[in-house]
Amino acid sequence: MSFSVDDPSRFFVGTLSGRLLHQSRFSTILSPREYEASNHSLSSSICCMATNKHPAMGKYMLIGRANGSISMYHTDEATPLAVWDDTSTGAGNDSSIGSDESNRRSGATKWSSVPRSIVKIVWSAWRPSLFWVLDSGGRLYEWNLLVNPFGPTKEIEQTLTTRQRSGELSPLVDVVLCGDRSRGSLISLYLNGEMAVQQLSGGDMRGMKEEDIGNLKTKIGELCLFV
Repeated sequence: MSFSVDDPSRFFVGTLSGRLLHQSRFSTILSPREYEASNHSLSSSICCMATNKHPAMGKYMLIGRANGSISMYHTDEATPLAVWDDTSTGAGNDSSIGSDESNRRSGATKWSSVPRSIVKIVWSAWRPSLFWVLDSGGRLYEWNLLVNPFGPTKEIEQTLTTRQRSGELSPLVDVVLCGDRSRGSLISLYLNGEMAVQQLSGGDMRGMKEEDIGNLKTKIGELCLFV
C-alpha cells in the first residue's frame, strides 16, 4: 500500500491477485477505481510500489511485481505509461544476467526460468529520473530514465563484509535511501543482520531543472509506444 503524495486521504493497494486499487478514506468518487495491468503482468502479484515526492512527479508511481516486471502509472490514468518486463529489469532468473557471485547467491543456473520478484523500489525525491530496484535474488540495480529509459544503467556492487569474505554469502534483503539533496546514501540490510552504507555520487545528488523534468516526461511518453 502507498499513499497519494498530493492527497493523503487517497491511497493505492496492490493485491496478490495482481489488482491495483485506488481507494480513499473519505470520498467514494474516484477515477480510476482500478488500474489495468499489461498483458505481460496479468494476475502477477504486486510486491511493492513507490511514489515520488518531487512536486512535478507527485502523480506518478512505480509498481513491482512477482514476475520481475515494473510498471509506471499516472494516478489519473487507468492504463500503464510504461512496462518493463523481467528481461529489461534484470530480474530474469538467468545465469547470463548479473555477476557470477550474484548468481551463486540467488541460486540461479542457466536452466532457471522463473524470474525473480521485484521486492523494493526506492525513488529519489530530488532527482525523479533516478531510482533503485531490489529483486528477490538480492541484486540491486540503479535506473536513470534520462540516460536509459529501457532498463537499469548499472548493477550496484555490494561491499563484501567480514562474514562474506569468509565464504558465508548473505543475501541483500532491503535497501533504504537516506539524506537530502546535499548528501545522500544507500543503506543495505543483509539477511545476517549486517548493514552497508554507500555514499551517492555527486551526479546522483544533483536536482533537476524544469528542462530536465520536461525531457523526463517526454521519455516517459515515448515509452507508451512499447506498452
